Amino acid sequence: MICHWEEYDLGPTQARTERIHATINRKNTILINGNLHTRLGNPEAVKLLFDRVNSVIGVVAVPATLANSFPVTAPAAGRHRLIRATPFCRYFGISIDSTTYFREPEIDHQGILRL
Repeated sequence: MICHWEEYDLGPTQARTERIHATINRKNTILINGNLHTRLGNPEAVKLLFDRVNSVIGVVAVPATLANSFPVTAPAAGRHRLIRATPFCRYFGISIDSTTYFREPEIDHQGILRL
C-alpha cells in the first residue's frame, strides 16, 4: 500500500497558563489574553502603530496620561483585555471582514506587540 503522509507541524496545544494570543474583529476591537497583557507589562493604555508596507499593527504600552493612548479595558469576566481601535482602523483604512486570530503574536526587542 502506498501512503501519502502529511506531517503535523504545529505540535501539541500549550497549557492555558502559557498560551498567548490576540484577535481583532470586524468591530475593530483588539483582544489580548491575560498572558499577553502580562508580557506587555499590564498596561492601562497602549499606543497603536501601523506599518503600511508590511500591513502590521503595533501595540506598545504607554502611560494612560498620554494624549493619543488607547485604554486597555477589562470586561466583566475573564482575564483578557480589550482595546477599541476604531479611530485607528478608520485613519489607516484597515478593514476587518471577520475575526483575525494571531496564534503566537510576537513582542519585538522594543516591546512592540506585532499583529
